[in-house]
Amino acid sequence: MLVKGFEFNPSGEDLINGYLYPWVKQEELPWNDIPVKEIYGPSSDPWVVFYDVESRWHSRLEEKGAIKYTIYAFTLLTRVSNSKRVSRGAGTGTWQGQTGPEMIQDSKNGQIIGQSKMLAFKHPGSEANFGRWTMHEFSLSDDLIRSSGVPNAADLVVCKITKTVKKNNKKSGAQLPLAGISKLPECRTTEMFLPV
Repeated sequence: MLVKGFEFNPSGEDLINGYLYPWVKQEELPWNDIPVKEIYGPSSDPWVVFYDVESRWHSRLEEKGAIKYTIYAFTLLTRVSNSKRVSRGAGTGTWQGQTGPEMIQDSKNGQIIGQSKMLAFKHPGSEANFGRWTMHEFSLSDDLIRSSGVPNAADLVVCKITKTVKKNNKKSGAQLPLAGISKLPECRTTEMFLPV
C-alpha cells in the first residue's frame, strides 16, 4: 500500500527494468503491491477483475470534470489456439488496440528493452455505468525474453490500467454495476501466472 500523498507512476523503462523483468525471473521487486490478475478471458470485465482493489488504486487524478483511477497489474497473455495472435476478449467486451507498439529504450545504453501498446475496453454497456477503461500493456524485448531463460516470458506482461469516470457519475454511485452481479468469479491464484 502506498503512503498517502505518494503516487506510483513509473516510466515504461522503470516498469520493464524494475518490475516486469525481475517478476518474470522471480526476483525480488522494489515494491510488492502490483497484483497479478487475469485481465483476458470469459470472466474478465475490468470492473469485475478489479473489484477487490477498488480502494487500492495506485493513483487518483481529478481533471476536466472526470476522475482517473490508475492501477498496475501483472498478467498472462492468452493466445488464440495454434496461433501467435493474442486473444484480447475479456468478459462482455474486448481490449482493442489504439496504437501500434511503441519501443522502450534503456536510457543508459540505448538498447530496446520492451514495448508498450495502448488498448481501450469496448463493450455493449454504457460508460456512465462502467466508466471508460484504457490500458498500456508493457512486454519484454526479444533480447530480454531470451536472457530471462523463462519459456513463457513472451506471454508475461505488466499493464497500466486507467478507469475514467465523470464526476457526476461518481456522485451518483453509478460507476460500478456490482449490485447486479450475484456472484463474482473466483480469482485464479498467483501461481497460475508465475513463469515456468
